[in-house]
Amino acid sequence: MPIKDFQVGVPPSAADINRYFQQRAHVIKAADESITSSTTLQNDDHLFLTVSANTDYWVEAMIRYDGPTGGDLKIGWSVPTGATLEWTSNGLATAATSTADDLWRRRRTATTDEIVGAVGAGTDLLAMPEGLLRVGANAGTLRLRWAQGTSSATATRVFLRSLLMISRMVA
Repeated sequence: MPIKDFQVGVPPSAADINRYFQQRAHVIKAADESITSSTTLQNDDHLFLTVSANTDYWVEAMIRYDGPTGGDLKIGWSVPTGATLEWTSNGLATAATSTADDLWRRRRTATTDEIVGAVGAGTDLLAMPEGLLRVGANAGTLRLRWAQGTSSATATRVFLRSLLMISRMVA
């Protein structure tokens, strides 16, 4: 059943309100985090959410980051066993030389990562990954994983107030 269209002058029922809000979850990053001299994906300390078995979700994130030119930001995900994720990074291409440059919008899966460009430490950027998560029989955790795209002694950082949101898709 789709989410109800609310009407002006017609108060929604408690069931309508509960259904609407039960379809969404989000988490906001509570502190900056940095990685230096490592291209190995690591779990983000804050950007993860619990997902239910046999459920589809639309996934959206807003990753605030900076990093050395050429160090870049590698993005990946961990999903529950048996889940699939089709996503795109919506982030700067690795050849970017400024904050206004080409974007990556390639199709990725739960087992493929993407490297988005950084244009220098201290230059704040956004990557806006999004995609469809299909959870099978195993509930679990959807978690952002990240690292440097190329190892650098200058830190790549993901900043506080980055966020991860999921919306349950109901037929």
